[in-house]
Amino acid sequence: MKRTIDIPASVLRMLIALPLLAATGCGSDDTALPTEPTAESIVISGRIATTGDAPLSRIPLRVDYETWSSATPQRRIRKAEAVTDDDGHYRIFFDTSEPTPPATHRAFYNLYADLGGLSARDYILPSDADAANGTETLLVQSYTGQNKGSAQEINLHVPRKRVLTVHLTGYDEADDLYVGNTIRYGNDRARMLFPARRTADGDRTATVTCALGETNSLTVEGPGKEPEEPLELFVDEECDTQVTIASRRVPKAARFRLTKAGHSSLMGEEYPLPAPFDLITFRITAPDGRYDPLGFPDYTRYYDSIVWRAEGLPDTMPIYRSRHDGQGSEERFSSQWSSYFFRSGQVTSYAAGYRGGEAVYADTLRLALYERDFLCFDWEEGNVSLTGGYDGVYCRLDRSREYRVCHTEQTDGTRYARIAVAHAGELDDEAFAGHAREALLRLMEENLGRGQSGEGNAGAFVCLPEGAEPVWYWENATTRIMLLHEPATEFERETYRLHVEAARP
Repeated sequence: MKRTIDIPASVLRMLIALPLLAATGCGSDDTALPTEPTAESIVISGRIATTGDAPLSRIPLRVDYETWSSATPQRRIRKAEAVTDDDGHYRIFFDTSEPTPPATHRAFYNLYADLGGLSARDYILPSDADAANGTETLLVQSYTGQNKGSAQEINLHVPRKRVLTVHLTGYDEADDLYVGNTIRYGNDRARMLFPARRTADGDRTATVTCALGETNSLTVEGPGKEPEEPLELFVDEECDTQVTIASRRVPKAARFRLTKAGHSSLMGEEYPLPAPFDLITFRITAPDGRYDPLGFPDYTRYYDSIVWRAEGLPDTMPIYRSRHDGQGSEERFSSQWSSYFFRSGQVTSYAAGYRGGEAVYADTLRLALYERDFLCFDWEEGNVSLTGGYDGVYCRLDRSREYRVCHTEQTDGTRYARIAVAHAGELDDEAFAGHAREALLRLMEENLGRGQSGEGNAGAFVCLPEGAEPVWYWENATTRIMLLHEPATEFERETYRLHVEAARP
């Protein structure tokens, strides 16, 4: 039984394709590599570090242009090479100058980091996550050739390793079980699976690779097994190498399901798939899907509270609370609620039931958010507002920020929208300006990376407002975005906002 790793979809496509292509042969062309970037180069810089933010030096990186089809072998052209310095920093640049392949071909510019020089005993390497990998090369990012002249920062994390023995008790003997471990790895998070083998006493034991000096999220998984709340375990040199996870199964009558009830866009368009800045509605139901919008369903009686949370988000939301003390009794339940999310990709959320201060049951919902032209904006099919207006965009699981998103407008045939930050009442005007700037930069870095200086890029826009100062600039194939500084006036406080505009055809 091999171990597996969950990675972003773009990376997964490559990892699936490359082993298949290896069987058909692989052509490789090495051309003269650039010594300095040009105006059209994609420039990537960052740092590779390990546990405790210690630098990893002399790590080779490369960019290869790889193209193939179902009828032709893979062809690889080396486009750039770099090595991390003593502080773990690197800088690599390449031109996307290869001819556009036929429609029957796939083509990517792939950034790789070669971790083969690190000790397999001391560091978590790609082969720890996938025993069949056969290489210690990490595919970091894939590019299609767009965003010429852009700069991006990609930092990689390669944690140190400690191996623990995890014992499972109280699980059905017929179950095929695995211990999953989710850790921070590369420029994302990785989920590794380790088989749990039966012992003489009828329990199970798994040998689990863990990130040293960091929190590891352990889960017990298996075919058809209902998910449980993850065990968050900080692993250091002093912790016990033996860990026990006991089954926390609850009666069937106390079980519930977390489901998606629907989604809606800012401008009322109907899309089959949700995007960032769409409003997502969730429900908690009985396991058979039965929904009780009023009152308290039977399953709530088993718990002191039911709490909603999600991986990578800092806050939680109580769905159900029951309090009984000397001052009286109180019971609250929300069977349906809604939230926005701020970035594309998978959102993994949990509804966890607590009893006696311990999470005893949980249901998981994995929801994929698909970016349109940018976030929720659709320049071709989306609606245009004739009267203006805006919506507040908030995430119930990240209360550190809230955005005000103006509805899409159009001037001289160009569509645009604006994103501001909702005022936090406890901040004075000066503190709010800094808060707005950081919240908008964070939004952009989560979705398009670091960007570049706004100076000299105002000409890419048609509808920039007068009097605002360009600060920072991003783009993708269909959209241009500028972070604008708006100085204080007699009537308005100082602030920052994003101007989002459809690219010129």
